[in-house]
Amino acid sequence: MNFETLETRRLLADATLVKDLLPGADSGSALETTQPYYAVIGSKMLFIGLHPTLDRQVFLTDGTAAGTAILPGVNAVGDASPRQMVSVGAKAYFVVDDGGPSPGPNIWVTEGTLPTTRKLTALSGVSGSTGVNGLGYANGNVFFEAGGKLYKTTDAAGHSLVSGSFSTAGERVLGVGNTFFFIGRDAANGSELWASDGNSAHLVADIKAGDGDSAPDNFVAFKSKLFFTAHNAIGSRHLYSSDGTSANFVGGGPMGADAFPFGLTVVGDKLFFLAKTAGNYQIWVTDGTTRSVVTSFTGTPDLNAIRDMVNVNGTLFFSLARTGVTRRLYKLAAGTTATPVGPEDGGPDGGTQPGRLTAVASTVFFNALDKSSVARLFQSDGNTITLVKGDAGTDPSNLVNVNGTLIFNGNDGRGQELHAVIGTGQPDKPKFTVRLKAFEENIGTSDGQIDEGASIVFQAIPSEDIKGSVCRWDFDGNGSFVPAGKKPLHRYIDNLPGDAVRNVRVKVTAPDGRVANRIFPLVVKNVKPTIKVTLPPVTSPSASTPALISVSDPGENDELKVDIDWRDGTVQFGQLPIGGVLLRDHVYQEEDAIFGNEVRFSVHDKDGAQGVKKKAVRVLKFVKIDPIQLALDFLPGYLIGGGAANNRVQIQRSASQPDPKKESLVVIIDNAIQQVINVDPATEVIQIFTGDGRDRVDVDADINTRFKIYGGADADTLRGGNGRDTLVGGGSSDSLDARGGKNTVKQ
Repeated sequence: MNFETLETRRLLADATLVKDLLPGADSGSALETTQPYYAVIGSKMLFIGLHPTLDRQVFLTDGTAAGTAILPGVNAVGDASPRQMVSVGAKAYFVVDDGGPSPGPNIWVTEGTLPTTRKLTALSGVSGSTGVNGLGYANGNVFFEAGGKLYKTTDAAGHSLVSGSFSTAGERVLGVGNTFFFIGRDAANGSELWASDGNSAHLVADIKAGDGDSAPDNFVAFKSKLFFTAHNAIGSRHLYSSDGTSANFVGGGPMGADAFPFGLTVVGDKLFFLAKTAGNYQIWVTDGTTRSVVTSFTGTPDLNAIRDMVNVNGTLFFSLARTGVTRRLYKLAAGTTATPVGPEDGGPDGGTQPGRLTAVASTVFFNALDKSSVARLFQSDGNTITLVKGDAGTDPSNLVNVNGTLIFNGNDGRGQELHAVIGTGQPDKPKFTVRLKAFEENIGTSDGQIDEGASIVFQAIPSEDIKGSVCRWDFDGNGSFVPAGKKPLHRYIDNLPGDAVRNVRVKVTAPDGRVANRIFPLVVKNVKPTIKVTLPPVTSPSASTPALISVSDPGENDELKVDIDWRDGTVQFGQLPIGGVLLRDHVYQEEDAIFGNEVRFSVHDKDGAQGVKKKAVRVLKFVKIDPIQLALDFLPGYLIGGGAANNRVQIQRSASQPDPKKESLVVIIDNAIQQVINVDPATEVIQIFTGDGRDRVDVDADINTRFKIYGGADADTLRGGNGRDTLVGGGSSDSLDARGGKNTVKQ
């Protein structure tokens, strides 16, 4: 079966699984990409990830497996407990426990390399410090709150107190120009907007006069000012702006008691936001001075009716769900007209119920439902909606634009893992793809199905034969990748429950960081076990009748259960390992009917497959058996039986050997010669059944004929010769001596 490249007509590159940070079936979410837990620096992103042994760590990624690793030089001994991050140009500042001599949170800076990664300040000496809040940047200073006070640090390291005139600070922060805005709380004014230039801090305005909380929120920088929302004196939330000296209503006055503006989004020289008017939420716009309503939707009384507003290369995109109408993707054409994108059902692959809109250049990516109502990653150029191809997993979340590369979480069946849509904005770098073929060993091209125990050869064929490319394989579809070259051979020792599909994956990484992925759906089919049974064809009532069962099954992880129906109302059960043997014996109480008993042996594996073997046994009353009379037509050889008493059976080589191709043997029972028989060692087998009593069987050590010797109910002594003999004990502890030949001995 050949798996060719996916169609090349796309808005951006296909999605890939970047790295399984926490491998295994229960990896869970190994990535947090919600502010303030990530920072973009150039073409890389700093984020908080989970490590199998070091727990939470600061990771760095460029969207490729090779470029995804723990940030070096921070904490190599244990949980780093990273908390907050902020990016400023090519630098990122973050809070971390570095495991060094200064316990507790410390502030570090990095440009993504070991030489540029260093500690700026240790906070163990800050009075009352149990953590850091409100990490932000303005005017060359890194601000933070610790112990209810505002501090700053710079790239020169160390820290200094800015202000301690409030009980808490830093719940919401943003640097606008040279001013650092934050929420401060004191006894006189409650929770209000404060500002600092790095030398001191001051209350900007007591918006909700007295000790009440105005609770500023939705901080956005627009036209060199801070725009935000806050509660006024009567408790209504309104839109404000501030230059750091005062706070003023945007538009000259309040919007109405139930307006509740939120979702501030900058698009060029306009600031869009959501607010309620006449019972429905609408999109509003301001130029920083005046404000006006843009849309006139009906059926949008709920807070989340309009959401996910995002600037996509100068156009506002959002999702809309009116009462009784499925949520759809919209854009605000020319900044004035709300226009649905694509048909009502999204497109050929779906795309309804969009959310988590994220812009990358002129494309908007989002989470939406496909035709099977599974949350998948979609994209749109503003005209059509298409499903992102490749390996994006399901339920994409935490979408981040890292300088043209989309990085996000995607569920691959074992938890949320790091994925990317890479290659955006790099038209000079050709698409790197891989085809995947599979061949069953010694058979030819695979149809995607093989039996358990079989081997299969995979072949990865990259679109470019680049020297130094690395192929890693996930043979079982469980997220565990191993390097195995371009044409590995893999043996599958067991099927999945229900013969479920396992998605074999190959990931080829080129030296320049490009990654190609391909999936091969493979079904490993269960194979029923095969049974081999050794059972005496004749026995007598009240005598032990042994059965030796061996089973082969290519499923090495199978659990095998055996049941034996002796056809006289008795059923025995047992369990045995793959390739093992099971010995069971049974005592018939009565002589059988004329045609004998057809004993049924059944073996079941853990997947329900069953192997069956039937063997006939005659139950005859006898005291002493004449080997000539009991020779069976279907068995080449002779049958020798003992009686109910203690018998001794001896097989000795005759002094004369008339036929050079045969062995002339003397059968002696209880010290009396019974018969001289001529046996062909190449084709004939002699079977000896001791019957009841404490019996002894001795085959001379130089006899090459093959014997099958079965003990009875009492303690017997069985000694083989020089042939491939089978010695099977009975119900008691027997003495079995596998001397001479290649013997099988089972008690």
